[in-house]
Amino acid sequence: MSSACALFVTTTDQKRLAGVMARLQGRLAGEGSALREGMAAARIVASHEVPPDVVTMNSRLVLDDATTGELREVTLVYPWDADPDAGKESVFSPLGTVLLGRRIGRQVDWVENGAEHRACIAQIVFQPEAHGAFYL
Repeated sequence: MSSACALFVTTTDQKRLAGVMARLQGRLAGEGSALREGMAAARIVASHEVPPDVVTMNSRLVLDDATTGELREVTLVYPWDADPDAGKESVFSPLGTVLLGRRIGRQVDWVENGAEHRACIAQIVFQPEAHGAFYL
């Protein structure tokens, strides 16, 4: 796998998400297994080593919808902070699962409520690690 296509997850995000999955184990169903698979395929890096064009937890990004061409701003959050109407997408949602660890320019596909969706990660507006906010 080339570094241009690799998924990246920070050690901090990996530890926190493993803890969340352990606590919510019986309530996650397919969401937990999809996220677990994505993290298993990821390259795990220290927070200060993650490239600035990678979606990490609490990153705010812009998606370019492949069907409509509309731009949508989304923040990738933990489940307790999720509010899709406010653009806060849980990492355990179908969209959130495919965003974690992806880079700008990457196309993502997901199914939500029976509908297929496709978008491109157009921009990362804020990535905590790029701003030295390793505690987020």
